[in-house]
Order: sequence, then structure tokens, then C-alpha cells
Amino acid sequence: MVQQPTVVFDDGCLFCTRWVARLRRLPHGDRILWIGRASPEAEALIPPGGLPESLILIDGDGRHAGSEAVLRTLLHAGAPGWLVAMAKLVPRGLRETGYRWVARNRHRLCRGSACATPKPDRRSQR
Repeated sequence: MVQQPTVVFDDGCLFCTRWVARLRRLPHGDRILWIGRASPEAEALIPPGGLPESLILIDGDGRHAGSEAVLRTLLHAGAPGWLVAMAKLVPRGLRETGYRWVARNRHRLCRGSACATPKPDRRSQR
């Protein structure tokens, strides 16, 4: 079982790595274990068949993907609860449609390929 919230993200995507860097700067962002999808550690955490265009969060409540993973990650990282509550007012189907659009277009949303990602020894450990 996962000891701390763990996020598997596309570490080959500039959009994704920039957002991870932003989330790490939130008050509790360092309490999350951030694992790049290309790392060996990610293999054990990605479900069979994978979720190629999805952020994955594993926490005490299970495995989450898509918009739900984003919202739960924001809470774990210390984002204002009211902000997440407002986002949850949007019907889940609509949130997922928006998430999938961003996921499909993430490489177009940032110029370049990938930026620096944390080295294994720099990932947060509790």
C-alpha cells in the first residue's frame, strides 16, 4: 500500500512537468511522491493497459485518474479547499471532457519537449 500520496505523470511532456513544478510549490506539494511515467517505479503503479493520457494519483482512498486525480492532488498539495469545491460543482462528465481535451492537446499547449524533472534523489520522501 502507498504510504504517501503518489502521482504518476508524463515526464516527457513540458506541460505536465511545468504543472508538477507548480504543484510542488504549494504548501504541501513536498508531501507528494512525484514519479515520472518513464521511470521503473511507475511500471508497478500503472494499471494493466495503462492510462497513456492521464495523470494517476494513488492515495489512501485508492487509485484515481483524470480530473478526479487532479482535484485530489490539489487538495493533497495544499490548494485552497474552496477552489477544489468550486471545481467539483462542475459535473464530472464535463470535467472529464475538459481533462481529456487538455490531455490530448498538452504537447501543443507548451512549446518545446520536456523540461528538467526531479532526479530520483530529489523526489519527496516522507
